[in-house]
Amino acid sequence: MEFKDLHRDVIGRGLCTGCGSCVGICPTKGMAMVYVDHEPEPVLSGTCNACSLCYEMCPGKDIPFPAMEKLVFGREKEPDKEPLGIYRACLAGYAMDDKIRSTGTSGGIVSALLVYGLEQGLIDRALVGEWNSNVPWHTKPLVASNREEVLRAAKTKSQVVFTNALIGEALQKGGKVATVGLGCHIEALRKLQLKYPSHRLSKSVPFSIGLFCYCNYYTLATELLILERTGIKSLDEVAKVEYRVGKPHGKFCVTRKDGQIFSLQGPEAHMVFRSFPRNRCDMCLDWCSELSDIALGDYWGAAVDGKDMKLGWSTIMVRTEVGERLLKDAESKGYIATFPTEASHLMLTGGFYKKKHTNVYNIMKGQRYNYSTPDFGRPLSIEPIKRDITFDFHKAPHLKWRAELEHST
Repeated sequence: MEFKDLHRDVIGRGLCTGCGSCVGICPTKGMAMVYVDHEPEPVLSGTCNACSLCYEMCPGKDIPFPAMEKLVFGREKEPDKEPLGIYRACLAGYAMDDKIRSTGTSGGIVSALLVYGLEQGLIDRALVGEWNSNVPWHTKPLVASNREEVLRAAKTKSQVVFTNALIGEALQKGGKVATVGLGCHIEALRKLQLKYPSHRLSKSVPFSIGLFCYCNYYTLATELLILERTGIKSLDEVAKVEYRVGKPHGKFCVTRKDGQIFSLQGPEAHMVFRSFPRNRCDMCLDWCSELSDIALGDYWGAAVDGKDMKLGWSTIMVRTEVGERLLKDAESKGYIATFPTEASHLMLTGGFYKKKHTNVYNIMKGQRYNYSTPDFGRPLSIEPIKRDITFDFHKAPHLKWRAELEHST
């Protein structure tokens, strides 16, 4: 397989997730991520030696979930009984370091685990994403090797971050590399481990951290928000963009080069973003990163007795033995605090509905009309999932803003 095959079957059919895996794994460094029509896209910038790695690692078209579940967990999940994927525990938690916690979008658990891994010698670096200082409304990947770089990558970035494009750079530096990403980033890693277990990358990742993902939004949404809803007249005036500033759900904030800050309330900005979902994201079935060692997202559960729920909190799904050991060790050394919670509340969220119902339907309709759709390796069906729970705002008043957000969008 060559790049032309990847372009024919994935990129040219609108199935590219923008994860950057093909660029990062290319042994000739012959590929690059280039913005095409406002979106990052893999292009052939050098020589292709037809090694097939880019094609085999790509999570855009073929995602053999049953085989990858067997690789990671030793068995396939039972879709009707495990709608959230296979997991060992569901927890609520936050970073014990106040700066890490306040810098993060939710509870700062991702940053805390990476800092723990770096400081304790479990990893030498981590694949993360940050804002591009040269084009402040764009993101870029980062190989973080210290606390400061980890914190640079904190907070939500609701557009494509082609994190895996720096796989080659991270491997070249040697040592152990943690990966942080959405479902598609983790799927790419698992595909490589499944097909090429002896590859250097397959053996160099001690743990993977997955992020809950409703979807990525087209970069154009950010550009329009800036130009239509702020006093900024040209994108050249932009110095900094932040999607979620403040707790719990934050504001969309843009800083102009003269220092003036413009902001929009979170629900208002989110309404615009949800109008611009990436087409491929509308066909993704992996909301809570089901193949990661640990998956994290916003906290949706009930209030924890004796704790201030207005501060940042994270939902933590511990999926593997590796993830369980990492979490316990980080907590024992004072990096994080965790508390048991129920996973059932996650099935009331918009992200769950979208990935397990809406997107399944999108793929099924696409198949009927012969559109390009991904193959997740198992039959698709939409069956009602009975949920005898609700968000009790008397017991969990910290969730009230979420109801308002959902209602407004």
